[in-house]
Amino acid sequence: MATSPPTSLSQALDFQLSSGPSTTLQLPSDIGIGNVTIGGYIACVMAKYALHYARYHPKMQHQVDLRSAVVQFYRPVFPTKPMTMRLREVSIGKGWSTLRIESFQGDKLTTSGDLVHTNFSTEGVTLQMGWRPAPEPKPIDLTKLENDSHPDWISYHCAFYADGFRRGHSYAKAFIPRTPRHEYTFVEQWIEPGWDCHPDTYARWTNEMIQLIVEIPLPVQENLFPPIEGKPSTGSTAATLEFAKLQQKAREEGREDWRALEDDGSKRLKARMANVSLTLSTEIKQRIILKGRMDMQVLLFDEKMDLIAISHQTAVLIPPASKIQKL
Repeated sequence: MATSPPTSLSQALDFQLSSGPSTTLQLPSDIGIGNVTIGGYIACVMAKYALHYARYHPKMQHQVDLRSAVVQFYRPVFPTKPMTMRLREVSIGKGWSTLRIESFQGDKLTTSGDLVHTNFSTEGVTLQMGWRPAPEPKPIDLTKLENDSHPDWISYHCAFYADGFRRGHSYAKAFIPRTPRHEYTFVEQWIEPGWDCHPDTYARWTNEMIQLIVEIPLPVQENLFPPIEGKPSTGSTAATLEFAKLQQKAREEGREDWRALEDDGSKRLKARMANVSLTLSTEIKQRIILKGRMDMQVLLFDEKMDLIAISHQTAVLIPPASKIQKL
């Protein structure tokens, strides 16, 4: 196991910010995969800078909530170099505003993000939609996850090594069903913070961590690869279940290094492929039309009902008279 714990995610997001159009920071090396920083953490940093900038803007001070963020990644971000963020006001409005942030290392553009700010307390139309996830989630007693005593769910917590390949994945402890579903196109899991794992500390998820959370789930694509020599692909649900059982056995034996495994890729790359995000789109919402805020997913099929396009739209319901205003 690691000789020292990883950087607290709360601490990693508590950096000195500027209320001006540019700021520079040094990234921690712990929140990474291989030699690069996890994109979800970069997105969190950009969102925090945008919210800080809005707080001191005379026309945006009331827009204290991040509605959505679309972040594009152009090249890897390395924690060995400082990262500079440059901010530009795209549109400042009464109901919502858009800021664009571009991140650089040296003179190279690495990431850009368009972030929409609003105020969730603003009044608007609210409509129930009756949405439920399909298939229905497996039942669970969350109180039994705290001490790994749930009969139907088991935990896997990637070990942290300062030079380990998957050190960024150690920031989430995953719980998966002991009996997996037969569908392989999605991963069902609960997660809890994985960086402060000592009796005298307490970590919790916060809104400013959401973009990292959605970037580090168990990799769904690993379920689609066939086994090699009878062994499931390293990142698959089947392999994770085996790793979880080994960790449970080590805990029952009283081992302090119960998270340390040889073949889970925590030290060296084991997965067949790496999922590299080109775009990370995040909308903060509920599955209802809430105070005028809504979103749509449009699926486009051809005449043979083969899927050819998926569109995601973030929208707001407004009086139709506003659509006939003149320039």
